Amino acid sequence: MLFINTIMTLSNLKLKIKERDIVNIKQVSVDSDSIIGLIGANGSGKSTLLNYIVGYPRPEEIVISGDIISKVKNIGYYEQEISSYHSDSKEIDYSLLSKHGLDDWKKVSNYIRMSGGEKSKRRLLDSFSEKTDLLILDEPTNHLDQKGLDELVELIKSYKGAIILVSHDQSFIEKTCNTIWEIKDETLITFKGKLSEYEEDSQRKLKEKQRVMKKKVKEQKQLEKELQSLKNWSASAHAQSTKQEFPKEFYRSKAKRMDSQRKSAEKRLTKKIKESDEITIKQDKVTHYDFDTGQYKKGKAILLDEVSFSFGNHKVLDNVSLTINFGDKLVIKGSNGSGKTTLFKLVTGELVGDKRPWVSEFAKIGYLKQSIDEKNEETLEDYVSLTPDTRHRFVLLATQLGFSLDQLQQEVSSFSMGEQLKAKLLYFMMREMNVLILDEPTNHLDYPSRQALESVLKDYPGTIIFASHDERFVESVATDEYTLGKKINKPVANDVIVKKKSKLLLQMEKDRLISELSLLSQGTDEYSSKNERFTKVIKTLKEYE
Repeated sequence: MLFINTIMTLSNLKLKIKERDIVNIKQVSVDSDSIIGLIGANGSGKSTLLNYIVGYPRPEEIVISGDIISKVKNIGYYEQEISSYHSDSKEIDYSLLSKHGLDDWKKVSNYIRMSGGEKSKRRLLDSFSEKTDLLILDEPTNHLDQKGLDELVELIKSYKGAIILVSHDQSFIEKTCNTIWEIKDETLITFKGKLSEYEEDSQRKLKEKQRVMKKKVKEQKQLEKELQSLKNWSASAHAQSTKQEFPKEFYRSKAKRMDSQRKSAEKRLTKKIKESDEITIKQDKVTHYDFDTGQYKKGKAILLDEVSFSFGNHKVLDNVSLTINFGDKLVIKGSNGSGKTTLFKLVTGELVGDKRPWVSEFAKIGYLKQSIDEKNEETLEDYVSLTPDTRHRFVLLATQLGFSLDQLQQEVSSFSMGEQLKAKLLYFMMREMNVLILDEPTNHLDYPSRQALESVLKDYPGTIIFASHDERFVESVATDEYTLGKKINKPVANDVIVKKKSKLLLQMEKDRLISELSLLSQGTDEYSSKNERFTKVIKTLKEYE
């Protein structure tokens, strides 16, 4: 039976892959005004559940039982990644373009030649143009820049119907969803409210369970103590009853009383243990890795003084001036194509422009790209751990990042892309890289993994330079921000400050050259080149005097 506002109900639903339970749903409903955020770990069954609701044919290994009652006439489905797409056959609702200012969402170019963001926008526009009662969106924020994300939020809010969406972007879920579904421990948990409210409610319930559990454990320990005393008294009474010099009947009677009390205590203890088992809490990772802050430097780490870069005739970066100190946690913002990745590659030396960024000789840089290209056949422990002495540190940090103990002995190549990215980050941290450059580190990470990464990066005492479209992640980790293409970011206001900044860069370059020249042999080409540069630096510094 469906209520007036309810368009779909799932009852007694069980999803299995072969013999393994994926998710059990006693009963859950979708209302006509629901915007549902479906969250859960990778492999928890989110896509399987969505495919079942849409009515997609299922593989033989997936077993489904249960009932679905639906008033939905048309369901729209935005799939996460598809290899081909016939956009020309779709009829666009052009009122959406004018109403929301989405003129750049419909490109006339061939779909295959579109960028990732353009493809996402086109497919989303097609999905919202269809006349549907229920819209399923699987990772709709992938490849979208901040402007695209904001426009998608408005599209969702104006949609006349129910939406079920899966997204790893917590801030996006917070802005759009009024209901949360979480698949956890093979069960679907439902909550009416925002994601932040759900998290607060979950923490409150967890604390209450922990309080009850603590009380039960205390009572159990007391009973165990009483039982041990009764066992000792019973043994003593039985020993006394066998002695010839005492009246045996008195001690036999005493031994029986002790046995009776012991059995009674055992029953109470068994009951307490059973009660404790019923409220056993499956704890999230609570390990905490303490970084050695003494290993991390202070002072200036990276300086960019009016750095520009072009690909052919296309200028990507234009006069970027930026000072990054050791210990800064700086987010680099900008739209798609603004040059965030180019900036990272200039700092790491993968790209070389007319003017190089200055990087401190004490900076040990670890660069985490958006995806991992190489195939790593090593186990996680062999790949990351340095020596037997560092294994304890490795296990602690790996656990805090969300790896299970079983995964430590698994090949890195068998991991999901998100897990491989975490493995790379773990590799950098174990080697105490004091400058981490992270290009969209939350891509490919599920909800629990993002929380784990957020926790580790907040504690990390080194320098972090990163790009992310996840506002919530940015707010939690970043202490500073720099937006590319925004003049207000420039830390220079007039010629005097420009000269001071340039002089500082030259002084630092002079010190670096002195150090490098002292290690080179005179007469070599490298020595001559650096000595020539040293002479020019000294000459330029005198001009500032």
